[in-house]
Amino acid sequence: WVPEACRSNLFMLAEDPPEHTPHRNIIRQAFDKEAVDQLRQTITQTASALVSDIEPDTSVNFVEKFTLPFVGTAVAQMMGTDGLQNYKDIKKWLTLLEQITTARPTNEELNELTAIAVEQRKLFQSILEKCRTHPGDDVPSILATAEVDGEKLTDEEFFGALELLARAGFETTLHAISHSMIELAGRPELLTLIFNDHSLIPKFVDELIRYQVTGPC
Repeated sequence: WVPEACRSNLFMLAEDPPEHTPHRNIIRQAFDKEAVDQLRQTITQTASALVSDIEPDTSVNFVEKFTLPFVGTAVAQMMGTDGLQNYKDIKKWLTLLEQITTARPTNEELNELTAIAVEQRKLFQSILEKCRTHPGDDVPSILATAEVDGEKLTDEEFFGALELLARAGFETTLHAISHSMIELAGRPELLTLIFNDHSLIPKFVDELIRYQVTGPC
């Protein structure tokens, strides 16, 4: 029952070597130092801006006020859709994708899903055309132009790669940040320790990811 526009090509997820290996190598190229530095700069600026908008000594919905817009901005930049869609659009698209099961939805739900999937594909198509004609040093440009053994990603593989990055990065990062705040709120002594010694942050993040589930299972 799943319309063509809503079907994922399961890029890399349903592949084994030798098909999986060149695709993995292309993804690796997309996260070279220049691309990661560019992402880091935007992510740092976004985090600073969002934190500065939170009034001191006030209660806020941390997920709505910080985590969602922060993660959405990072994912949008990775996909190349920053400035073209906001984090609410990305969240809605990904949520609808997760609702695709063997059970057929209502016609109204199916129409909504199809319309959003078609719009997302149009966005990806415009990004691909831009990256191939005027490539930069961002993630989508590298995905569009990188070669392994003389082969580039096809259009469908490019779309699948962007979808994979969004689906893999959005919910996991959203949960990890939210879990970290719950942990720090419940253990003020740990918050004080990390606040006074920022070198502990990488270890804290590693440990949090180790014992807290960061994605649906």
